[in-house]
Amino acid sequence: MLDSNMFYYNLLIPIILILLLIINLKLLKKKKYIYSIKRKYINHINKNNTYEELSKTIRSFVTEISDTNIMNYTLKDIKKINNILLTNIIEECYKKEFSKHKKGNITSIKNNAKELIKTWK
Repeated sequence: MLDSNMFYYNLLIPIILILLLIINLKLLKKKKYIYSIKRKYINHINKNNTYEELSKTIRSFVTEISDTNIMNYTLKDIKKINNILLTNIIEECYKKEFSKHKKGNITSIKNNAKELIKTWK
């Protein structure tokens, strides 16, 4: 009896370690993208490509973390993911990216992007 328990115990340890590694990798990816948003967009308040770059950053994050390539998804496709925060961020970026008046509240969109990354499951 003791031997069979030891066998299962020895199987369980590597499984737990692999799960912890996966969780840590996901957390590292999240930290990488949050840092990227903080670093890249500090001085980009009125730059022409800020909204496009932020959209690309968020799309890259979702692609990397979910293993679903959304880099070329339309807004309609993104809405099918059923993540309201993701949809709102991309929608706001679209509005500014294709608007004649690029000025806007990039801080709000950046904060939403960081929140999306932090809360993504």
